[in-house]
Amino acid sequence: MKGKGILALAIVSILVVAGLVSAFVLWNSAESEMELTITYSNKVDYEPFIVAEELGYFEEEDLNVTTLVVSGGIQSAEAIMTGAADVGAMGDAPATQLLDKNTDAMIVCRYSGGEGMHRYIAQEDILTPKDLEGKKVGIQMGSSTHGSFMQWADANGISMSDVTLVPMNPADMPSAMETGQIDAMAGSEPWPTNVEKVCGEKVHEILVSEEEAHRTIERGDYYVIQPILPELCSTDERKPTLGHEYSSNDNIMQPNVLRETLENFDLMIKEGTTVNGELLR
Repeated sequence: MKGKGILALAIVSILVVAGLVSAFVLWNSAESEMELTITYSNKVDYEPFIVAEELGYFEEEDLNVTTLVVSGGIQSAEAIMTGAADVGAMGDAPATQLLDKNTDAMIVCRYSGGEGMHRYIAQEDILTPKDLEGKKVGIQMGSSTHGSFMQWADANGISMSDVTLVPMNPADMPSAMETGQIDAMAGSEPWPTNVEKVCGEKVHEILVSEEEAHRTIERGDYYVIQPILPELCSTDERKPTLGHEYSSNDNIMQPNVLRETLENFDLMIKEGTTVNGELLR
């Protein structure tokens, strides 16, 4: 690619209905191979970037790409602002802030979209949106989830002045929910699923997420999550998929069955099995 190129990508999620967009800056080069630094989060929403890097699609387009993997869109926007990256994938809120601060940046395309990008996980005593009033919600401030939560709250008649937003790194949300530092969290995958995995006794645990459901099939008595790339799937497993989220709420084990299972695998706590407070096996 020669001459003037338009570079810099971003994911933009539009309020609750998420869309993926590209935000970029003008670049001049006289060389045939373009050198780019692309920044994106290591999350399912950024799958096209991950696949392109792994399968060498950038090289096929004469692009010498360096990747900068971050934890959220805010970091991608900051990387473009500081010149650490040329191309950045991010949500709508970070992209809007980037455009407001950098007149050389622009949004060029939306490459994906759909509902269900943002999920809110709450303690089991919170049953309706109104129950969040007076509660603490962990959220990554300035993110697309932040923007979507504000619109969702407004649509459900919740005043933001009645909710305490706790600025938080998404990686810290599972422990914060487990210890009761926050009453709920808001985020895009994998952050909600991470919370459910840690706090299964307090919130229903998601075993197969909505994003995974469309490539999850039955195999005997089990559900199997197939690879993202269709060419990696076995031809004999082209069968109907689960098609919906599957959680612990869908198949609750009765107390007697749970006890029998734990006993069969010698997982019951017995007298004299602890040393210095640790359970030994």
